[in-house]
Amino acid sequence: MSKIEIVFSFMCVLLILGCTPSATPPQSQQASASLAKPRSSVGVIDMQRIISLMQLDRQVTEKRKKLTAEFGVLQKGLREAMEKKLAGFGDDVTKLTESQRKELDEMEMSGRNQLRAKNAEAQQLIGETQKWMQRVLDQKTKGPIEAIADKRGFDLVLYKRPGSFAFSRSAVDITDEVIALAGIGAPLDDGQKNSPALPEPKSDAPSSAVPKSAE
Repeated sequence: MSKIEIVFSFMCVLLILGCTPSATPPQSQQASASLAKPRSSVGVIDMQRIISLMQLDRQVTEKRKKLTAEFGVLQKGLREAMEKKLAGFGDDVTKLTESQRKELDEMEMSGRNQLRAKNAEAQQLIGETQKWMQRVLDQKTKGPIEAIADKRGFDLVLYKRPGSFAFSRSAVDITDEVIALAGIGAPLDDGQKNSPALPEPKSDAPSSAVPKSAE
């Protein structure tokens, strides 16, 4: 039998037995593929705990109470001014002259405009306060969060809120690690270290507790 016939016969045997090159890569290749496979890992952080430890919520609440009280003083002052003006006209609305009624109407409109202006300032202050809180939190936690995420191999860190997740392992909660690394909750220096003061508005404004309509 010639060499050509021998090679041909061997190829026929391979075809009959169904022997084809294996689709499974060598073990070394499998290991490399496993290492190259993207890893998905998520961490969560309870930012509300950090806000409480930094006393940011207490400061905001106190500011809101102060502004609400000042808004109440404004309302009371406008009301008393109207009552005084009416008393000067005889304290009987049925006997007002046309000019007196017009003067009271203008005074009332001016008071409403003042209340609307105060409320507009309140809305602006609320927005500024939210931005301020976010800046304070970012400055305090951004570095620690990134360092911990890198160390533990997290691809994503989410804010933990009630009802946000259907399931979450306690091991992925990095709140305590961030608190420790950032030094949050440590003894305060004259009450200021972990409790930065709220920026004062350009003018006093009511809190969001005041209705948008001052009428």
